[in-house]
Amino acid sequence: RLEGVLIRPAEYPGRASYPLIVIPHGGPESQYLDGWNTGYATPAQALAERGCFIIFPNYRGSTGRGTDFAAADHRDLGGREFTDVLDSIDALAAKYPIDPGRVGITGGSYGGYFTALAVTRHSERFAAGVELFGITNWISFLGTSDTPIENSQVHWALWCWENSAVCWDASPIRHIGNARTPTLIMHGVADERVPKSQSDELYAALKWKGVPVEYVVFPREKHGFREREHQVETFRRMMEWFDRYLITHPR
Repeated sequence: RLEGVLIRPAEYPGRASYPLIVIPHGGPESQYLDGWNTGYATPAQALAERGCFIIFPNYRGSTGRGTDFAAADHRDLGGREFTDVLDSIDALAAKYPIDPGRVGITGGSYGGYFTALAVTRHSERFAAGVELFGITNWISFLGTSDTPIENSQVHWALWCWENSAVCWDASPIRHIGNARTPTLIMHGVADERVPKSQSDELYAALKWKGVPVEYVVFPREKHGFREREHQVETFRRMMEWFDRYLITHPR
């Protein structure tokens, strides 16, 4: 059994159907709690005010349920852990009036990886995506991140250089041929944890594929944005993107 935090639209009930936005956490060893989850990159209350359901899924690999659950995604990058996200969408759609054609996703770091995976491998399920400083190519990422040992031994329990086929298949770039989801990408130029080159790859591939895409790079920012003006701009652009492709003019 899986859990998560659900935020309902401000005007619910009242419409025949509503869009849903998924916000997977980073880590992946992290979790969402039932509290104040709104921030510049997770504007849940603002999205609820615009008429969206929001789900924060605690997929396998999350903390708070013991080490076995936290390690349940090892050697299975983007596999069963992402299936948990898809299952959360289906479970909510069975209970609430959610439009399956208006599902969006956004996240940063490992949540950015999930977002990149959603708009490529699982593009048919997502109408809009906002990817923040996420991993897009596990093989090139391992050689450029400042934490290769932590990533390989703690998060994955495998080295991509020894398991290149597994890591390549788990990379969003591998599935660019399936991409059609309008995607906004944002990254900090000084990010050493997930280098900007990861978003460079996704942007170039989506642009080559002809998918609607915008790419914003913030000066000085590392992994996660600290400057107030950049946080405000991230929020503004995210809301505008979801308004355009999910809320006002869905696919």
